[in-house]
Amino acid sequence: VRRPARLRERVRMDLLPDLPDLPDRRAELPLDVPFTTARAAELGVRPRVLGQLVRAGLVRRVVEGVYVDAVVPDTTEIRARAVGLVIPRTAVVCDESAAWLHGVDVEPPQSHVVAPPVSVFQEPGRTRVRETGCVGGERTLLPSDVTEIDGVRVLTPLRLACVLGRLRPRDQALGAMDALARAGGLDAADVVRETERFSGMRG
Repeated sequence: VRRPARLRERVRMDLLPDLPDLPDRRAELPLDVPFTTARAAELGVRPRVLGQLVRAGLVRRVVEGVYVDAVVPDTTEIRARAVGLVIPRTAVVCDESAAWLHGVDVEPPQSHVVAPPVSVFQEPGRTRVRETGCVGGERTLLPSDVTEIDGVRVLTPLRLACVLGRLRPRDQALGAMDALARAGGLDAADVVRETERFSGMRG
């Protein structure tokens, strides 16, 4: 979805009267793909101005440090592209962050105000991800535990159902597992078979 340049400038003029220099500078933020704070600065939009654009509803934050034009639909592809800007190619998105990439929102209610950190893990032997806005460590995964969404490695719905089912409070776990079943085409038998490998582990 692309907003005509003249309309975009007029809307910004109307909503941001305290930023008359924005249209004059012709600061062209990407209209259809996520961008980082650093990329915005390269295009002439300072963090202060970017924050005002967010408050005005012209830009929305996808994850910490990554934004997208507000008219762009919230799709799994856009979410994956945003996450891909802040994590290395070898990392795997896990837990609630992975569910979010699959289109299942199990983040806390305030996540629309303060973007939660992206949960990412590396396989043993790789350097832990220390990017701003990311949390995680090492986790041993089978090849079958990992899939890709628009080039971003992420836990499969089945592995996610087992992780969240084991480690979250029962009501949250059941809600997440039901949603993942709908999104990922799982059924109870799939989960029961998979849980055998976690026998004796926490949860």
